[in-house]
Amino acid sequence: MKARLADLGGVALPGSPAEFGKLIADETEKRVKVIGLAGIKPN
Repeated sequence: MKARLADLGGVALPGSPAEFGKLIADETEKRVKVIGLAGIKPN
């Protein structure tokens, strides 16, 4: 799996499912802020 991710330009990160969930929540929060500041609206 690591080799396939590397082939696609990705990196495997170690961690638990809970840590992954927190990462997704944190990244989503950041992107919501950026989209709001940029004034991007859905079509």
